[in-house]
Amino acid sequence: MRAVAVLLAGVVVALAWRGHRARGERWLVVIVECDRVPATWPGPLGALGDRVEIRNRPTARGDGIELLARPVDGRVSRAELRAALQRAKELVEGAGGRVPPPRADVDRPVGGREERR
Repeated sequence: MRAVAVLLAGVVVALAWRGHRARGERWLVVIVECDRVPATWPGPLGALGDRVEIRNRPTARGDGIELLARPVDGRVSRAELRAALQRAKELVEGAGGRVPPPRADVDRPVGGREERR
């Protein structure tokens, strides 16, 4: 009976640890109303550089993009990343959702493929 209790406790700890790790790997998402994907994201999001993984994809209605980000190796807190995502959204939408004209194929229309960095 004692062995079963110890085994059960181990399973509970393993599941709790797995859940904790999975939370850190989840993507944070904001919807940005813009006409094209910027070559680099403005403000604090761009400053995070390789400490975060950033992806984007068109919204279902095609009127903007879903900007997704998650920390890499825990070097950025989720709170810091959440604030950076919100600020990038504000900066792009504050410009009326107009991103400067494309430069040498580094920007692309919203309907294009998902960007990975």
